[in-house]
Amino acid sequence: MHVRFLTAAVLCLLGLSVLMSACKQDKLPEPMVSSACDTLMPTWQSAIRTIVERKCATPGCHTAGFSSGDFTTYESTLPRIENGSFKRRTLDQRNMPPAGSPPLSEEELLLLECWLSAGYPQ
Repeated sequence: MHVRFLTAAVLCLLGLSVLMSACKQDKLPEPMVSSACDTLMPTWQSAIRTIVERKCATPGCHTAGFSSGDFTTYESTLPRIENGSFKRRTLDQRNMPPAGSPPLSEEELLLLECWLSAGYPQ
């Protein structure tokens, strides 16, 4: 009887080790998470122009002749987008608009991020 118990115990342990080693080989597929940018797809005309007009190109700030760039049109905004300063100040440092001005909302920040990531389509 002792031999049967030992044999059964050895077989159970062997079976468990086979099952456990087989599980280590299994990999679940990466979850397919849809990016918010996949559904938003903002363009300058559809969403970004309005944000820039309300938060950037305001009286005394980012208008024609302003030393830190004119954001009144897509074309006049491009130099600051292409040199990275627009992204750096609005998304990375989040110090634009400056203190005392209405800040960008999370939705506006997401739209700007998606737009820049997509190559800032007009």
